[in-house]
Amino acid sequence: MSQSQSLVRYSKILEIIGDIIRVQVPQGADEQGIGVCFNDLAIVEDGHGNQSLGQVINLKRDTVAVQV
Repeated sequence: MSQSQSLVRYSKILEIIGDIIRVQVPQGADEQGIGVCFNDLAIVEDGHGNQSLGQVINLKRDTVAVQV
């Protein structure tokens, strides 16, 4: 069985509190098949190119909370 996965880049950060980052999901993302699911893994990159691994812990209409 083959499963295709692709990375999607979201860049509109709404809030950072401790190790939780809330980002805005672009309108129509679900319709394009690039929606986010609970427990998805995320790569969080800062302005210097440093990367950290995160996990989706909360979903609301157009926002996603990621714990880094």
